[in-house]
Amino acid sequence: WTFQLQASDGNQWSSPDIVTYMVSAEGENNSPTANAGGDKTVIVEANCSTSSYVWTCEQCAATTASLDGTGSTDTDGDTLTYSWTETTDTLTWLSNASPVGTVQLPAQDAEYEVDLSNEYDIQLDVNDCTLSDTDSITLTHICRGIYVLPEVP
Repeated sequence: WTFQLQASDGNQWSSPDIVTYMVSAEGENNSPTANAGGDKTVIVEANCSTSSYVWTCEQCAATTASLDGTGSTDTDGDTLTYSWTETTDTLTWLSNASPVGTVQLPAQDAEYEVDLSNEYDIQLDVNDCTLSDTDSITLTHICRGIYVLPEVP
């Protein structure tokens, strides 16, 4: 069953709000489907400078990455709970219990014209209180040292 609600002030109609209810036989429950989205790459740049042919680079700053699990579904229409995890447990989660997870990537040293890369295996678990499903992605964190020309007065 699908229901749609729109409101009007007499001049304009609101965007529709649509709700779908799936009805199944009592006791029947289908597993949800987890969808963690596609693999993601986050590139952070650090400024580098040179003196006497020696390059010195700042650190790549810590940054956050958002992960999108909103494509997860349950054919029964059950409410889902979400749990984002990272297999090495080295990242800091700012939000890991919602469809959109937010993780903090650490600061790291940079080298001039070098991409220093770390890969993290991220897993999304969705649960409908009875059954669950998981999906995994790879989060690639790249720290890149770049040279920025000094501003000329």
